Amino acid sequence: MAAALHKSDGPSLYGDRAILDGLLSNAVDQKSDPVARLLLLTALSRHRDTGSPIYHDYEARLRTLQQEHPIRGEPAIPLREAIDALYEKTR
Repeated sequence: MAAALHKSDGPSLYGDRAILDGLLSNAVDQKSDPVARLLLLTALSRHRDTGSPIYHDYEARLRTLQQEHPIRGEPAIPLREAIDALYEKTR
């Protein structure tokens, strides 16, 4: 029974880090897509809000992505402000 529950035909996400890594990978693959970046940011914010320290591990990578591949257009400023607000509260 246990083997059947864990059987998978493809990659699966499990655990917080695996999910965040997948969202980060998606944001990197979709460099110009604000939705992909917002999904990652939302997940990181949820971790902060629940008291999980894991979101700290993604600050440098998120800021590097933002610096090297900034989102252009209308979502640029709110996205940048949300990233700053996410990590500002912990300093």
